[in-house]
Amino acid sequence: MSSLPDPRTGFTLALPPIALSELKEPTKDFLLANANHGKPPVETMKELLDRGAIRAGFREEGSTDASSNTNKQNP
Repeated sequence: MSSLPDPRTGFTLALPPIALSELKEPTKDFLLANANHGKPPVETMKELLDRGAIRAGFREEGSTDASSNTNKQNP
């Protein structure tokens, strides 16, 4: 399990390990396709988590880019 201390809160944040057998075939194919283009699965997962957070309305402090308004445009 990966864990890092959050410098803002002091809490340790951790993501559980996810077995590939628990993922649907399209998800595995997506991770494999990105890996074949040089992007490790860990980087792909981090990018997807970041995008999901933005879509859900969570933004970095001071963020004013257009992608930070995604939730308002697509509820």
